[in-house]
Amino acid sequence: MGVPTAPLSGAGRGLGDLPGQTRCVLIGDTIAGADFAAVVPDIAAGTRAATAWVLERGRRAAFVAWHLATPQREQAFLGYTDALRAAGVPAAADLVCTAPPTPEGGYKQVQRLADLDPPISGVVVGHPLMSVGAMDMWHALGGPRAFALAGVGPEGYGGLPAQAGMITVPAYEMGRRAVEMLAAAQGGVSAGVVRLPVRFIPPVGDNGGDAVRGDLSAV
Repeated sequence: MGVPTAPLSGAGRGLGDLPGQTRCVLIGDTIAGADFAAVVPDIAAGTRAATAWVLERGRRAAFVAWHLATPQREQAFLGYTDALRAAGVPAAADLVCTAPPTPEGGYKQVQRLADLDPPISGVVVGHPLMSVGAMDMWHALGGPRAFALAGVGPEGYGGLPAQAGMITVPAYEMGRRAVEMLAAAQGGVSAGVVRLPVRFIPPVGDNGGDAVRGDLSAV
């Protein structure tokens, strides 16, 4: 028996109770200190590219992440700080914020960042659900006229507007690879992390009429 599972809490609660013959592959994140196979997106690379794009519009690039200290959140933060370092921009504590991984969490944090003085040049949101709420607040503030914004979404998702950048997560491919690993396993799936490429797709045009191009090269 094999089980692909997404560790949404980051804590792996209940996985230790799986039957002894159950094979498990995590999808989307790993669990610190746990010995499971996992298929995850290279969120560090995607966040690094998104942050570099925001920094082209100014040095005040903010980062919004979920409050749970999961390995993937730390990878996203690493991509953000790597981009700052490459651009010679010092990290600023007031530009990094965390909240529950919900649309409301993203909405409230973008609202808070918009009130900062000096103003921000853009925001990178590191979680798909938070990106939904962040986009709503961003639109209310004036969209690209206010600042740049990059969110996260699965490949093929059309919910992010053309004026925003998008870190595309290969959700389908992660699931397919996890099932393949389970199908090929005999006595069990060897622990280890498979990291799949992530693309950052910048917006095309500023008038909202252009569609986000899906043919840009992978990060």
